[in-house]
Amino acid sequence: MSDVFTATDFRRRDARDKLRGRTRYTIDRYLPGMLHAAVLRASVPSGRIVRLDSCRAARMPGVRAIVTAADAPGKIGIGIADHPLFARDLIRYDGEPLAAVAADTLIQARDALAAIDVEIEPLPAVLTMAEALAPNTPLVHPDWREHEILFAGGTREGNIAWEATVVRGDVDAAFARPDVVIVDSAFRVGRQNHVAFEPRAVVASYEDGRFHIETSTQVPWSIRNATARLLGIPASQVRVTVPPVGGGFGLKFDIAIEPFAALLARASGRPVRLVNSREEEMLTCLFRENAEIRIRSAVTQQGEIVGREAVVLMDCGAYGGEQIFLTTMTAHTLGGNYPPSAPATGSTIPSRSNGIPTRSLRQSAWIPSPSAAAMCSAMAILAQPASASKATCSARCSTAWIRCAWRPQSHPSAPMAGSTVARLQSAPGSSLSVHQRRP
Repeated sequence: MSDVFTATDFRRRDARDKLRGRTRYTIDRYLPGMLHAAVLRASVPSGRIVRLDSCRAARMPGVRAIVTAADAPGKIGIGIADHPLFARDLIRYDGEPLAAVAADTLIQARDALAAIDVEIEPLPAVLTMAEALAPNTPLVHPDWREHEILFAGGTREGNIAWEATVVRGDVDAAFARPDVVIVDSAFRVGRQNHVAFEPRAVVASYEDGRFHIETSTQVPWSIRNATARLLGIPASQVRVTVPPVGGGFGLKFDIAIEPFAALLARASGRPVRLVNSREEEMLTCLFRENAEIRIRSAVTQQGEIVGREAVVLMDCGAYGGEQIFLTTMTAHTLGGNYPPSAPATGSTIPSRSNGIPTRSLRQSAWIPSPSAAAMCSAMAILAQPASASKATCSARCSTAWIRCAWRPQSHPSAPMAGSTVARLQSAPGSSLSVHQRRP
């Protein structure tokens, strides 16, 4: 086989329209007779709904439809169906939807929201992972045993949404080797917002018993299936089309505001447009989760990781979401991306809290992972100048928190983990410790 190949310059067919401002995103779409929607959201992280009365709001000028939890009977989730469209009885995070209104204008819809009579009894909130996992702490989901299990396999109890544990190889033997350095490290990663240029936006219509949803999403099939489940209808009654998407990065990898517009379109008999404000986007829309990571690695002086132990705590907010999927990936990638994988054992524990639900964040930038940064520090201590090249390392962090690996000499294209390690914050009171065993 010849090593010669021809590179072809494939031009993006949408580049010309985007550069000239001709591309029409979901946020640019309007239909004849279209209504404008707004969502009433809770203003406390934890509480009990005592009263929610929309009678006065329904009589406001321009109001065409109001929907609440009674209009959306289903629950959704990836591994566990624990997430309703509207809060039912209990409020589990600040910003959880309570009702949605469609009116002739956006101002009229917002005025109607203010006219909805809501009485909420505040309850103790669980705001941190430490609080969520503490003994006798309030349960975010007192009815967690009643949730429908969609994908079995994880361990769950109380405020633990899903625990994934992986054991691969003889970890004890790897750490007992006389030629390894033991590196203990702890890191804390904060939440991140994707800040896509185009916020979540949807235009929904209902005709002849079928929904048509135009939305800015990365996953039209998930939108179709989740909307159908929430509304208690067959998926064949929901059609989803996707105009050009103004940025996603994982933010639009799940359902968000589409069912509100669909319900209002059915209730009003007219197309409905719903767009998140930037404030709503920042406060309620699926952040990358915060995590506390503790890693213990056995590394030879040649830079080979021969064993690893880790515990990753993640805050998935009020509902499980796709953490069930991501935590399993994290546990499986603990040993590294390149074969042969080192023996490893890892547990990833997403805990529920009265925080905004979280999701994944996709990005293509090369950044140093916490473990690789720690390894670089350890090897810098141990390596002699003559063998410094053997101690170099780099890493690629992807969607998982510890999805990283040492780059062997056969993969020289990866940049070195270096100055940008300042982006990572060590957990308070923790430090990088290096223990060297000698024969």
